[in-house]
Amino acid sequence: LWTLQHVTELEQASDTLSAAQTTAYTAMTLERLGHRQAALDALAHLRELFTHTEIPDDRCLREAEEVLNKQKSNPQPKWIR
Repeated sequence: LWTLQHVTELEQASDTLSAAQTTAYTAMTLERLGHRQAALDALAHLRELFTHTEIPDDRCLREAEEVLNKQKSNPQPKWIR
C-alpha cells in the first residue's frame, strides 16, 4: 500500500523535472536565437518551478543560468546571428 501511495508522488516529481528540463532547453534555445527577452521570461518561469516545487536535480536551472549569463557578458557579433 505504501508503494502505491508514493507512485503518484514519484510520477509528479518526474513530470516536474521533465517540465523544468524542457523550460531550461527552451530558455537556452531562445537565447541562442537572439530572443533575449523571451529567454529571460522562460528562465523566470524555470526559477518559479524550482521555487514552488521540489525538484531533486537543479542541473538544468544552473545550466540555463550559465548560458544566459555567458551570452550577456559575451554577446555575439550581429553578423553571426
